[in-house]
Amino acid sequence: MKISHPLAIRCAALTMNWVLRAWRNSIDDRTEIADISSDPFLAASPNLYLLWHENIPYGATVCSGFRITALISSHRDGELMAQTLQFIGGRTIRGSTTRGGVAALRKLTRTSNESREGTPSRETKPAHVVITPDGPRGPRRIVQQGAIYLASRTALGIVPVGVHYEYAWRARSWDRMAIPRPFSRLYIHFGQRVILPDNLDRAGLNDWRPRIQQAMQTAQTAADTMPQRMIHAATARLVRPTSEQA
Repeated sequence: MKISHPLAIRCAALTMNWVLRAWRNSIDDRTEIADISSDPFLAASPNLYLLWHENIPYGATVCSGFRITALISSHRDGELMAQTLQFIGGRTIRGSTTRGGVAALRKLTRTSNESREGTPSRETKPAHVVITPDGPRGPRRIVQQGAIYLASRTALGIVPVGVHYEYAWRARSWDRMAIPRPFSRLYIHFGQRVILPDNLDRAGLNDWRPRIQQAMQTAQTAADTMPQRMIHAATARLVRPTSEQA
């Protein structure tokens, strides 16, 4: 049953805020960033972070932690998510790839560029944005042209984000939405930043879509292999002194 009454939406958002905060504090997350230009805190210019639709529950807390703005549909169905994000300290702009999204992102990035001076730091952050490139209806993990269109029209660099769950519940929805189990570990990989040409036409969008698809797959593979790579790195640190003494 969809929630439509404004008061009911606000009460549901407040409840979700409490649940998300308690749940988020129980998750042990590990982050890996491919390059400084992909870093939400240190990047010199705004980025468009792409996160698969299945990661929306945890993505909401990521937006709050990294202070990344989420582009949420202006449709009534997006109101609950928008208010929930605002309660947990996240930022939202309303719109989509077809209705108001380009104008909203241009205004956001223009305001950010005008207000920032000097070297980027945790106090002067670019106006980053996150969207789900396979949303809102799928197919699952297939990049649609909307994300490419937005990046091309707004000069935002695309950063693919991969997420790997140690333990998670999965919904039976089209995206197999993931909910990390409390007290489990989660791995996030911010991939290499991709710069698109300005104002791509239809042919250009079709040409870039498989490239962004591959970038998302590469980021997801990197996230999936993070547990093994971290174990190998820790083991190497432990055995190196013994080897040197020998």
